[in-house]
Parts: sequence; C-alpha cells; structure tokens
Amino acid sequence: MHHFSSFNNQWYRKSIEYMQEVAGVRSSKWCAGCHDPRCSNSGLFDTPIKQIVDRPEARAGLGCLMCHSIVQVKSTMVRATFS
Repeated sequence: MHHFSSFNNQWYRKSIEYMQEVAGVRSSKWCAGCHDPRCSNSGLFDTPIKQIVDRPEARAGLGCLMCHSIVQVKSTMVRATFS
C-alpha cells in the first residue's frame, strides 16, 4: 500500500497541486518528507508538481525500509533518523 504514497495516488497528487496553487511550492515540501523522499532528497520538490509528475521518482512511493529503518523520532514536525 505504501507504494502508492506518492503522485501515483490521485488524492495525494490533487492535495499537493491544490496546496502549491494556494500556498506555493515551498509549503508542500513538508508533505514530501514522508510521501516523496526521492523527490524531496533529490531537490525535485523545488519544482511545481505539474512539471515533474510523470517522472519515475514522482511515482516511486515508499519501500519497506522507509519506515522499518527508523531508529529515532525526535519530533512529530521533522523526519525520523534512519539507520
């Protein structure tokens, strides 16, 4: 199911498109930390989603290790620390 956490999920995609229209690209980066780590870590999330939505990274979703390699969570407002 987590494979569909990125822009291959129509509900998430529309939420981000709306957020970027209303509040700008920068505000949507917070969501990318969990939903789109490949786009976030590569810098692709600095680009409006409508320009990158068809790239493989934007449809990658999450693999098992994204959650199962967490070793520490310091805050609910930031990403976890991975092993």
